Amino acid sequence: MMMYKYDPATNELIGSKPAQTRPNGQPITDVLHATMVEPPVLADKQQAVWNGESWDVVEDHRKKPGVEGSGTPYWLPGDAWNTPARYMTELGPLPKDALLEAPAKTDEELAAEELAQAKAERADAVSKITVTVDGMVFDGDEVSQERMARTITAAVATGEDMSATTTWVLANNTVAQVSMQQLAQALRAAGEAQTELWTVPYEETSEEPTETPAEEPTAEQETEPETPEPEQPVDTEATA
Repeated sequence: MMMYKYDPATNELIGSKPAQTRPNGQPITDVLHATMVEPPVLADKQQAVWNGESWDVVEDHRKKPGVEGSGTPYWLPGDAWNTPARYMTELGPLPKDALLEAPAKTDEELAAEELAQAKAERADAVSKITVTVDGMVFDGDEVSQERMARTITAAVATGEDMSATTTWVLANNTVAQVSMQQLAQALRAAGEAQTELWTVPYEETSEEPTETPAEEPTAEQETEPETPEPEQPVDTEATA
């Protein structure tokens, strides 16, 4: 004979074991929080609950620790796309307004995400800018532009001629002597290249508007031809 144990707090089925026997061989059935009544066969997301006389079958959407696939994730109206899934903590059905799929991102969130991605791609493109002046390839990223600007500004402030040279590390990591004029040209070219990249995230591809052919006027819309006014007779007596 089997004894079916139930939880003292929730009365839900928690296991079974053969009944112990007395010395005379009779089974011990008066066991606390246990019954001899066999529970029904349960489907997925169901649990048997002892009501004192028989077993009730109730929904069970709880997530059980260590049990893969247990629990029913759900969301509620007002949750965002990144709201963690909710799980029931007690036996019973899901809330009436429960959503079984995570909310989708709003159009505004998708647009912000696309813009952020475009800005990240732009930043990567700016970091790889190179420009060529007199056969020398210069790094043209924002940091390099700042270095060029500082060097040129210092040269102008101290009255140096633009033909004066300074030591510069080129994009291929070779050291060269470059003039202030060459640095200024490289700075301008790098700035123009960055300007071309800077508006890319905000550009929207728009289709050419399709010309709608003019509609033929309906019979009601057609205007009647103007009727010429009859000529007025000439009063010959008045002109005599």
